[in-house]
Amino acid sequence: MDSRSDLYQKWISIAVMLITIITVPFALWQSWIEKRGKEVRTTVIEVEFNQLEEKVEKLSAITKQLKSDIDSVSTTIKKATIDPQKLENAKVLAKLESLDSNIKAIQAALGSNLERSLSVPLFRKDLDQLKSQINERTTAASKEIDRIYDQNKWFLGLMGTMALGLLGLAVSNFLQARKNDG
Repeated sequence: MDSRSDLYQKWISIAVMLITIITVPFALWQSWIEKRGKEVRTTVIEVEFNQLEEKVEKLSAITKQLKSDIDSVSTTIKKATIDPQKLENAKVLAKLESLDSNIKAIQAALGSNLERSLSVPLFRKDLDQLKSQINERTTAASKEIDRIYDQNKWFLGLMGTMALGLLGLAVSNFLQARKNDG
């Protein structure tokens, strides 16, 4: 009967060992894949955000240019006398052509997807939230690692103390047995 129970115990320990050998690499692989996926998604979001920021900067510069052009055209019109012959037709036409080219540049910068280009503030908000979440999680993970490190120090200290205590007990028993024998 003992050989049968020994055989069962050996098979159970082999099964547990095999399950452990199979599951640990799988768990490590899965956590690595998940971490890599998050890094890729964050990188893609940052690239798109940077592209949208560049478009916003270009649009801002074009808008400033348009405003100055509009101001100069309106100043030219205000300075002009009522007599249409005295208007500086060439200057006004040049300003209008400049405005037209700037409007075309804005339309080209916006591209075919106006809604996407106008949603830059929403992307910025989402990216800022993502960055703050990453910072919070990094801080929390760091605190957790510090806590585990401290626990391990206490555990190792306890193990060392127990080892010294057992060593002292063994030496004491050895000396006591020697004293009783001699």
